[in-house]
Amino acid sequence: PQNPKTPRGFKMNTNLERKQLQKENDYQVGTGIKFTCAKMGSPTCGIIAAGDDQKNITVWRLTNTKPKMQLSGQSSDANTMTFNDDATKLFTGTTGGVVHQWDLTTSAEVTRYKGHLTTVTALHSAMNDSLLVTGS
Repeated sequence: PQNPKTPRGFKMNTNLERKQLQKENDYQVGTGIKFTCAKMGSPTCGIIAAGDDQKNITVWRLTNTKPKMQLSGQSSDANTMTFNDDATKLFTGTTGGVVHQWDLTTSAEVTRYKGHLTTVTALHSAMNDSLLVTGS
């Protein structure tokens, strides 16, 4: 049987080569077992974020499969998230009813907004970050 070709047109001779190629093309995730939510920033910013079931947020540039940063310290698993317009801030809503604001230039949590009694299910940043709309 003929060896399959990779997307780049090179032949793979062994299962090890196939596994290495697959690993190179998979986005690396944090320590969690599964994603709980994900959000892509605007097309011009080229960034994506995903929450896992261990209270971590992983952020990638769309041009690289290795994480740009890991954000940790959430009060519970992320259920929803949104970026501000220029993707310098990320807001995450948790299953514990807390909204976290992250500064993506420093990888630091800026503040926590408390007040929901149940899971935060919706977030929207508007008016040049002067308004954050949340829902549960």
